[in-house]
Amino acid sequence: MVAPLAGTVLALNVEPGEQGSGGQAVATLADTSRLNLIVNVEQTDVPHIAPGQEVTIVLYALPDQVYKGEVERIAPGVTDTKQSPSPSPSP
Repeated sequence: MVAPLAGTVLALNVEPGEQGSGGQAVATLADTSRLNLIVNVEQTDVPHIAPGQEVTIVLYALPDQVYKGEVERIAPGVTDTKQSPSPSPSP
């Protein structure tokens, strides 16, 4: 069996030696080479953040892992400490 992409196995839906049925996914894969995070920041920090800015990310669950990333965008309407975020339009 060959996966359609290189990635991380998130779930196995059949056990070794078990026969799957037609159309059944035997595993769930995720491409973890690029992840998107949505984060909330304090309003006082907003003036110090800009699209394209490099960021360092440390997760509470993995404190010894340091990830590098970049700010892709800032929600519309968030421009300084005096404004509140505009509600996002519903899909």
